[in-house]
Amino acid sequence: LFWPGALHGFNPSLNLPDIPAINHFLNLDGQQFSKSRWVIIDSKEITEKYGVDPIRFYLTSIMPEEKDSSFSLADFRAKHNNVLIGNLGNFIQRSLTLAKSPFFKRTSVGQETEHEVNRFMQTLKESLESTKFKKGLEAILNLSDFGNKYLSAKEPWKLSGGPSGEKQRSQIITDCLYIVVALSAMLKPVLPETSAHISTQTNVSFDRWPEPTELKQGMSKAKLT
Repeated sequence: LFWPGALHGFNPSLNLPDIPAINHFLNLDGQQFSKSRWVIIDSKEITEKYGVDPIRFYLTSIMPEEKDSSFSLADFRAKHNNVLIGNLGNFIQRSLTLAKSPFFKRTSVGQETEHEVNRFMQTLKESLESTKFKKGLEAILNLSDFGNKYLSAKEPWKLSGGPSGEKQRSQIITDCLYIVVALSAMLKPVLPETSAHISTQTNVSFDRWPEPTELKQGMSKAKLT
């Protein structure tokens, strides 16, 4: 709250923040950060070791929006391996691998998949607009979790050959590819490097928040590399 006041005093014509996003305190393993007591995290060192997006992911997941929270390196590693890679990364990688199959032919997106994508995208949009970033990240992870469960339940790799089996397989992979394209758009404000990596793999990118029709157009034009 003080910073906008200082900006206004410096130059009344400056565009000030539209919403004051105020958090509680972030600690380190239950202790208050302190350079003099060496309770610190070297931001340059940790991002060089683990990457920027994994740190952004963890900080967003523990953001002290409603109460104090604590940064734990052990918890960071666990969430990085089990959630970021095990949930999100696993679904995206499996889906893109299936979509590269020479037998895959894109079809229309299933109604349930379209509904879930729209629901989670709306949740993310509302969360970002109200600076509830933890809830927004949960919407992203919930969509990838839905995709993982959908893929595991349908098991397209077990479907028999022939026209019927190929049609079912293509439907499942189309739905998964649609979710991947949606995740790419949803990740852009939170994990920009991951979003850019997916865009490189699919050759689909969005300059603004996409509507459902734009998502479908992106999915239909995706060229996997």
